[in-house]
Amino acid sequence: MRVSILQEQRFVHLANGETYDDGHSTYELWQRYLSQFEEVQVIGRSRPVAAIPPGYRRVDGPGVKVFHLPDYHGPESFVIRALPLVWRLRRAFEPREAVILRVSGMLSSLSAPLLRWRGRPFAVEVINDPAQVFSRGGVQHP
Repeated sequence: MRVSILQEQRFVHLANGETYDDGHSTYELWQRYLSQFEEVQVIGRSRPVAAIPPGYRRVDGPGVKVFHLPDYHGPESFVIRALPLVWRLRRAFEPREAVILRVSGMLSSLSAPLLRWRGRPFAVEVINDPAQVFSRGGVQHP
């Protein structure tokens, strides 16, 4: 059985599909899911690059693949890419697979209603500390 794990992390990828991260969501993280699932599909925002930035490490590998969503940064960029994001998310989840939404974030907020509408069960993995994120000074944004 496959598990699809959606998260907010931004990736970069080469033209051949190899996907890299700055150290938070690398292949080592996803390997732990392979003890319970045959395949892991990581779903996240990604942008193409010609060369991998220094310090970035591989995300995909044996048993782990990445489903690339359009990258966005900030509210304006999100609004511009909202429709393509929803269309890609509709294709990201397959029947008969487990789904984990790593929260919090906009992608989970878009995916949860889509999955509910389809009658699809999903799990939620909380990876942020809400008290820290929503405390005074936690987010430096208007």
